[in-house]
Amino acid sequence: MTRQLSNVEVVSLLDAIHHGPELGSPIETIATDSRGAPADVFVAIRGTSFDSHLVIGDALTGGCRAVVAEEPPPSDSQVPWFEVENSRRAWALLEHATRANPTEQLEVIGITGTNGKSTSVRMMVSILEASGRRCGFSTTISDNFAGPEVRSEGTTPPPSILAAGLDSLQNRGGKTAVIEVSSHALDQQRIAGIAFDGALITTIGRDHFDYHKNLAGYLRTKVKLLEMLPEGAPAVIPETLDLPEDVDLSDLSILSFSVDSETADGWAEIIEEGFEGSEVRLHLPRGEELGLRLRQPGRYNVSNAVAVALLARALGISLEAIVDGLEQAPSIPGRLEEVEVPVGRVFVDFAHTPDALEALLESVRPWVVGRLHLLFGCGGGRDQGKRKVMGEVASRLADRLIVTSDNPRFEDPQKIIDETMAGVSDEAEAVDRVDRRQAIAEALTSLGDGDVLLISGKGHEDTQEIRGSFQPFDDRRVVAEYYSGEMV
Repeated sequence: MTRQLSNVEVVSLLDAIHHGPELGSPIETIATDSRGAPADVFVAIRGTSFDSHLVIGDALTGGCRAVVAEEPPPSDSQVPWFEVENSRRAWALLEHATRANPTEQLEVIGITGTNGKSTSVRMMVSILEASGRRCGFSTTISDNFAGPEVRSEGTTPPPSILAAGLDSLQNRGGKTAVIEVSSHALDQQRIAGIAFDGALITTIGRDHFDYHKNLAGYLRTKVKLLEMLPEGAPAVIPETLDLPEDVDLSDLSILSFSVDSETADGWAEIIEEGFEGSEVRLHLPRGEELGLRLRQPGRYNVSNAVAVALLARALGISLEAIVDGLEQAPSIPGRLEEVEVPVGRVFVDFAHTPDALEALLESVRPWVVGRLHLLFGCGGGRDQGKRKVMGEVASRLADRLIVTSDNPRFEDPQKIIDETMAGVSDEAEAVDRVDRRQAIAEALTSLGDGDVLLISGKGHEDTQEIRGSFQPFDDRRVVAEYYSGEMV
């Protein structure tokens, strides 16, 4: 559904200062790339590597007839110009408003955190579908608002894609959207204009310090999702999470979750666990208990499940739908995904933060009969401080390490490896190999009966980013090629 915005509506929506003439006709189409003109309005954005305020003239030459910018117009400007404090926020608000704000007709659930977001989204979607609701979702891996499921452009798409997806969902009779929300999306206002009805923070640990600088800044950004909720809405958080002192969420229904801690509002009791999944009992408020079998292995997935169940119940979902949904929830590609091999067992996982790697290794360790092998690396152009920490975690919990390249981007891969190896204990059995393909081959060669190899860091990814080039690389395919004799 489209809606045209008048001059007065644009000023009101964006809290803008209007310069120059009024709009000759209402706004319906929006461009943020000067090469995407013509459009009714060009929104100039200050990016991390380019400031499109510099190409406003090109956008106007290309056919745009109005401008939204964070600065006043030049003295010779002859077009409608809307000066705003934050043009990223303005872009998002315009995208939703020109589609008649679809989330005003939808129930929207936001899920953020350091780890477990994509899995938690799919668990929630499965519960909603089990309750009979037609819903859409967006995760790091894929989006599905109007069907069929498509590959995601990244965690939390740009406002244009997100608004279009939500609009499609609403137009086809959808009732609920579940959105994975990244810290970057929160900081960059990508989700402005979305009316959220409930939210979940899965975990908080070290991640994106290259962007947020420290844990306090990272947490403060994550909590912005909760601040977007209306009065009385449910917000589910880890029991151990200490919220920033300057945050007042007293008007929300704050619910805590945990694994094993009976003092949380919702907690999980693990009865049996292994590579094939976990048998658990979930304890919810008012003495409600649910017994079920999760197909996703690992204590961290039990944590995801109880958090999602707690939020679903707070949103009025039946206990039966919660059980059915969690038991039927699909496994996520690249999340402890097994690759069939003739000797031992091999799993590919996305763990790329210290907390995620520790949770993965601590979960798997008790299930390994032989030796636990770990192949991992750290990404370039990202938080350098986590590299040594990940080396320490790996050497403490695995029997044998191969430290290799992840996505080195524009950094020297050997330098990244050396910084990671600095955290590895002297007693650890560890080697480093720059070439990830050869590292995987070496790891597979050393596997024995009862051994387990975890190939961590890239998970579902099917490329490796090296100096601006995205080269085909899928850990799962490399393993298969090794055993088929196709590896070069």
